[in-house]
Amino acid sequence: MTAHPTLAQLWNAAQVCHDCGSTWGTERRSLDNVTCWHGRCHLCGLELGVSHVRHYGYLRRGLAIVEGRNRQITTTDTP
Repeated sequence: MTAHPTLAQLWNAAQVCHDCGSTWGTERRSLDNVTCWHGRCHLCGLELGVSHVRHYGYLRRGLAIVEGRNRQITTTDTP
């Protein structure tokens, strides 16, 4: 799992591992109808079991965190 994904990484991720999906998205509520395959996680870069970002709420939690951090940096750095 990556410590701080960029906004671009979160927006462009199509597949993620369970750890990254749970950290930056929402926890999968059910294993029904979830397809997993061996591939590269678009956030941490590891090759392992991945799933589509839709199973983790399209990573909205991470997007909100990173967008909020970027907004705070912009507003606090300006005089």
